[in-house]
Amino acid sequence: MIDAKPVDAKKAENAGHWTSVAGYGEVFTTTELFDVTAARDHFDGTVDTGECRFCLYDARNREWHAKNAGTLF
Repeated sequence: MIDAKPVDAKKAENAGHWTSVAGYGEVFTTTELFDVTAARDHFDGTVDTGECRFCLYDARNREWHAKNAGTLF
C-alpha cells in the first residue's frame, strides 16, 4: 500500500499538540495517539496514571489526570 500523504503532513500528524476534549479540558497528544474515550478516562481518573496513554506520552498531562474525579456523578 502506498501512503499518498506528503512527508510534511506525516510529520505534522505525529507531532505533539494540545487537543481539546469538549467539557473536559485539553491533553497534549498526537493525532495518532488521541482517542476521546481515553481522554475522558484520563480526566475522570478511571485509568491509573501509570497506564494512562496521555500521562505516559507527556508529563504535562499528569497535572490534569483525574481532575474531574468525583465531580461528574
